[in-house]
Amino acid sequence: MASFSSLNTFTLALIALLLASILANTSIDAAPVVAAAAPPAAPAKPAPAKPAPAKPAPAKPAPAKPDPKVPVFSIYPQDNEKGTAKKVTGFGCHNHGLKAVASVHYRSGPHAQIKFYSGKDCKGKVTHSMPINTYKSMGGPYKSQSVIVFNGKGGPMQ
Repeated sequence: MASFSSLNTFTLALIALLLASILANTSIDAAPVVAAAAPPAAPAKPAPAKPAPAKPAPAKPAPAKPDPKVPVFSIYPQDNEKGTAKKVTGFGCHNHGLKAVASVHYRSGPHAQIKFYSGKDCKGKVTHSMPINTYKSMGGPYKSQSVIVFNGKGGPMQ
């Protein structure tokens, strides 16, 4: 009997596996198992918006008219208004950045007196003095780094 009972146990185990397999197949066919829920599909992204059309460049403002109360003139490093010009606007001391000055061109504003100095910030020796309404040649060149513009009545301000 021992052999029958071992065979019987073995057969029973085999039948159980077979039955479980059959039941598993029929349960899959009869009621499909829902797979793990996939994440919901993301809504379709809208097409990227077209960039706004480039704004036209603003029109250049009309150049400001010179202030009639402020003297404006240009100074040049060579006679007859030659070389790189430096524009001077207004009363007071101006460091013009030239090594020498040889001519002046009055542009606009009230007439004024000017003094050229050998040093910066209107310090040092006065190298030349004149009214700004002089044109072209000063009789230089004069070594100068700064100029003071004044109203001719003793003060730098009008």
